[in-house]
Amino acid sequence: MAPMVLMFIAGTIKYAERIWALMVAGISITPGSSSMSDYVLNVESSVLDDAESYFQRLHDLLSSESQDKIDYEGLVEVAGKGMRIWLNFLTDMAPFLMWNKGDTIDRAIRKLRGLRKPELRHQIAYKLAEIQLSLVYDFMYTKYGVLQYHLNLVYSGIERLVTFGATSAALVLFLKADLDGQFAYDVRADVKVSYVLLAGAVALDLTSIFMVISSYWPYLPGRSPFVKIGFPGKRAMFNLTKLVHPLGKGLWSGQMAQYNLISECINEKQANLFVWVLRKVGLVSDVKHIKVSPDLKEFLFGKLLDIGATKHVHHYWKWDCSTFRGQWARSTLEETAEGRSIDQSILNLEGGTIASAVLMWHMITEMCFYNTTDDHCSSTLHRDMSRQLSNYVMYLVGKCGVKNGSDGRFEYGKLRRDVSKALAHKRFSGGRLEQKKVILYAYEGRGVFTSRASAAAKELLKITSSAERWEFIATVWTEMLCFLAQNCEAAFHIKNLSTGGEFVTHVRILSIILGIPFLREAWQAQARDDTEYSDFVMF
Repeated sequence: MAPMVLMFIAGTIKYAERIWALMVAGISITPGSSSMSDYVLNVESSVLDDAESYFQRLHDLLSSESQDKIDYEGLVEVAGKGMRIWLNFLTDMAPFLMWNKGDTIDRAIRKLRGLRKPELRHQIAYKLAEIQLSLVYDFMYTKYGVLQYHLNLVYSGIERLVTFGATSAALVLFLKADLDGQFAYDVRADVKVSYVLLAGAVALDLTSIFMVISSYWPYLPGRSPFVKIGFPGKRAMFNLTKLVHPLGKGLWSGQMAQYNLISECINEKQANLFVWVLRKVGLVSDVKHIKVSPDLKEFLFGKLLDIGATKHVHHYWKWDCSTFRGQWARSTLEETAEGRSIDQSILNLEGGTIASAVLMWHMITEMCFYNTTDDHCSSTLHRDMSRQLSNYVMYLVGKCGVKNGSDGRFEYGKLRRDVSKALAHKRFSGGRLEQKKVILYAYEGRGVFTSRASAAAKELLKITSSAERWEFIATVWTEMLCFLAQNCEAAFHIKNLSTGGEFVTHVRILSIILGIPFLREAWQAQARDDTEYSDFVMF
């Protein structure tokens, strides 16, 4: 009777905990609900207060260290300060907000830019993004994430100690009853099964406790009104966390998908019946995965850092990444004499849907790739980077449907039709198809999409410096990726957290780390005389 009562108590606590966690996680997140609308309407003050605390802690971290290495424990504490900010922005519960808390953001960004080792800038930022997404995943998909966020390790730990103690005591009492001969007349198989179940329950409780104390949550203060600091023994316990999650070990795959539309069309044309069936059932795919190179990370972070360092509102909207108008690319063109001579109207940098821009530039990138043979180190670096970003953004739009509505699907179908018509030409009737030959044929201006892409590619090839040309193309793709990071639906970000998040999700987190969602300074001095910006305070 005693083991049964103890297991009933432990089970009741666990199910009550699960119900409470689901209830709390579901509050204010139902699309279209009045509670969600009220939350978004009143989110400004809480987000700004949290942001001030977060950016101040980030500034202190960057100021206190020798700046020669990453302070792992300090990054975890910074991530804890920004937990609610990330949740609100990542789940689309907070709009872009006008910053009115002084120069806290700008001081933190200046510290980041001023690190003695430039490579530490993006390393710190990307590691902070990894830690933050790990916390968001725990909050969205695990009970202990919700409990730690709303309570504290001290309070949620009491529940775990009670259930572990009750389960362990039940196992000991059951063993004692067995040794005393109380089960002598029972079926022995039933007794063995009971042992297995009790031992399994104890093992599950131990696993749960280990997962909590080896995670980052003990270093977060939680929202409990009674305890405003993390677990008292957190510094000593951080050694266990470093063993489970060492600094050099990534918390995500570190990969991004690659999808090339032309390559897929070629593979479909060459596929025999067996391969065709495998493709239809999804056993053969044209999507590949590659590692995100450090050079690509540094290049993208550098572009975002330039935006984050923009203090004035009117400058910010010129460098905005919440809309795609090709403003980053146009600025890059204007930096050189050859770039300024390019006819920007041919480049399709603005106008139309983002899907049509992605499809167009996917073709432009392929045409420039196969029409040049660059051996210079810098041009090769940006060329490879451009093609990787082109294939990744094409994967997001073409395969994942990010920002790809009915208009985008229509444009996607038109491009596939153009490529299929090109492949039906008699010059491709025999032998193995080579992607280079297909691209060069499209470069001649076949089809609606390919003719426009060909005109843009020919205009870009007028830039004699291959390094400048490929840096410009890489900038176009970087701006597209940042646009998608800011504007794709929250569900896409959240559902991929089980593998550490998509690369585009990390890009969105980086923008928050750099304070991009907060419009700051100049507003107080200039907006009084310029009503153009008065509508951007809150919407």
